[in-house]
Amino acid sequence: MKITLDNNCIINLFDANSPSATSVDELNELMQLALSSDAEIAITTRVEADLENDRNDARRTELLGRIKMFPVVGTVARWDVSKWDSGDVWGGYDTTRISDEIQKILFPGGLNTEASNFGNKLNDIDHLVGHKINERDVFVTDDKGILKKAEVLKTSPGIVVMNPGQCVELLKGHIETRKSKPLESERKAVGYENSSLDGEARFDYSNNDGRYTIGHGSFLFETMWTHADQVSIHVYNDPSSLSGVALAKGHEEISEIVDASEFDFTSRSRNVREGGVLVLQNQNGIFAAIKVIDVQYEDRGDEQDLLVFEYKIQHEGGGDFTKT
Repeated sequence: MKITLDNNCIINLFDANSPSATSVDELNELMQLALSSDAEIAITTRVEADLENDRNDARRTELLGRIKMFPVVGTVARWDVSKWDSGDVWGGYDTTRISDEIQKILFPGGLNTEASNFGNKLNDIDHLVGHKINERDVFVTDDKGILKKAEVLKTSPGIVVMNPGQCVELLKGHIETRKSKPLESERKAVGYENSSLDGEARFDYSNNDGRYTIGHGSFLFETMWTHADQVSIHVYNDPSSLSGVALAKGHEEISEIVDASEFDFTSRSRNVREGGVLVLQNQNGIFAAIKVIDVQYEDRGDEQDLLVFEYKIQHEGGGDFTKT
């Protein structure tokens, strides 16, 4: 998760003893969570520009030194504000459009270039532009004016704005969902499971509610099937261990899948033909790939209802099956 801190958060974080400091505990917790997870906290180049205007010499010097710990992302370049090689980019159609849209949302009455707070307002806009053009996830601020426009900013131009406390809760939830947990099949039966992380399944899908379990523990997948015809079969994501099922269209072998997450997991069921490849994801975010080898349908002239498939479970994380 890519988090961008507004200038006020930097001041509140590093000048916590100030009477005006807010969200100090939340910001400290946010920093701890970011250090212990996959979150990345950054600031835009406008944080330095904002701090340069601080009239308190001692505080300005201290804060300018402390912000060096953060990665910095650029925003739209402005004369007398941007520095060479800072990461700021010259304005083009896209940056101008985004900047104008943000300005109309934050300051619908326009900007008075003669006002004493004109520079601060311009920096507010540039912070959000930098966040947007660098495709970051959450902009964290204690600015009430920006927070009041959170819903509008989320709708268009698609900027998620939160206060520090809200971001802490979001990050906690993000971390919780990434925790791997042992999974169990709902229909345990001898002959309807293979605990290996890769192998083959061969079973009568008219029994055990069409369920067959592959893998074990955090890497468990309970597959569920029903008949379609003699050359294809329906697969479902109904079992509680699963979070999605998708067809790996355009692939004839499991080893051809470079990124399992790119497929469409939006449907409850899929129809897969003999020779077809599909991808499952379980509740731990683990991917498994299955190639259907043989489908038999007793009511259509075959001797029995039989499904044969081979599978691989990605046990190293990610969705690349080319090296498994």
